[in-house]
Amino acid sequence: MASIYILIILMFRVVQAFFNKRSSNEIHGIPDLIHYNAYKNSISAILGLILILGSSFHLDPLTVLFASFSGLSLFAGSFCSIYAMKSGTVSLNSMFGTAGMI
Repeated sequence: MASIYILIILMFRVVQAFFNKRSSNEIHGIPDLIHYNAYKNSISAILGLILILGSSFHLDPLTVLFASFSGLSLFAGSFCSIYAMKSGTVSLNSMFGTAGMI
């Protein structure tokens, strides 16, 4: 079961690397990167909010704190990934990203 899970993750990492490379070609500076990340993360936030409102999830300050740190980490990871993709190859970026995940 774990190998199937890792295989699914690796397949989605290939798709993610492909679209990150396409995105990195369109981003020409930090303002473009901030707008791109804000757009991408706002879509994720809206979908997450819909899921939270549809369940009996309880928000407490500790959960909000962890979610905030998670969001900042995702932003920083996306920022680094796009800039690594601009200066490197898709395979090298994907290899190090996957190695860090495993």
